[in-house]
Amino acid sequence: MTYANSLSQIPSERQIWKVLQKQVFGNKLVCPDCGRQAYIQELKRHRMWRCTKCHNRFSVTSMNWLKGMKISGRHLWALIWCWQNKINVQQA
Repeated sequence: MTYANSLSQIPSERQIWKVLQKQVFGNKLVCPDCGRQAYIQELKRHRMWRCTKCHNRFSVTSMNWLKGMKISGRHLWALIWCWQNKINVQQA
């Protein structure tokens, strides 16, 4: 199997963000500041959530080393895939 063939099978943006959300938050979405689960409200346009108790806004990328990321989910997926398969930087 070639690398080009594998990268052509990148999932859709929606599927990528669902997988990342599950990896970061697990099964239960809780506020990273106050730890409450019942007060989480989704902001659909921005792929973000807001806690209505402490007014904290957070996303999948705001709580880890991806903070401030400006690339799309598909590019992130491809970079992680290349990193996992130990592909040279020039090829990635």
